[in-house]
Amino acid sequence: SIVVAGGLRTWFPDIWDMFHRTIELAQKLHPELKPLVPGTSFPASTVNVGDRVVCDPHRDSGNEAAGVCLDYVDGPFDPSKGGHLVFHEARRIIKLRKGGVVLFPSAVVTHENIDIGADETRFSITGYFPGGIRRYLESGGRTLAAWKAENPGEADAHESEGTARWELGCARFRTAPALIQFWQERAGFVETG
Repeated sequence: SIVVAGGLRTWFPDIWDMFHRTIELAQKLHPELKPLVPGTSFPASTVNVGDRVVCDPHRDSGNEAAGVCLDYVDGPFDPSKGGHLVFHEARRIIKLRKGGVVLFPSAVVTHENIDIGADETRFSITGYFPGGIRRYLESGGRTLAAWKAENPGEADAHESEGTARWELGCARFRTAPALIQFWQERAGFVETG
């Protein structure tokens, strides 16, 4: 979990920050809730087990659109022959070796994995951030229907800010040069404005 959190914080620092601020807010609102894995960046996970875990092309539309998910794969399979992760819009096929981890925006990128041999086994563990958690917390711990019933003006104002939230979410994905500059500034290698 520490390695994964470090990878998320390194490559997606703004997403890591948003995830952790949201998790902290959830724990303040519901102190009885404890993380499944202490120190995790992802409040939800799925363990996909079976002989040959394969997913058809899909997007995880319930996940935080301005976030990333984690996919960890393992099992006795030959990663040179199958089990590859396919990103449709990018037109890329990624070989994932046993024990491999990838972070990607699964809510907005169509993805699948290629089948493995009949005598092989592949499983995966995913970590993700359901978008509904953030929306629930932004509404003060209410459903959208309850928020509209209790404070329709506030709920409507929040809904009208959807484009601004989308733009803010997109800005959390830094380009490689911007990411390098971010870490150079944090390390004191570059003077800031």
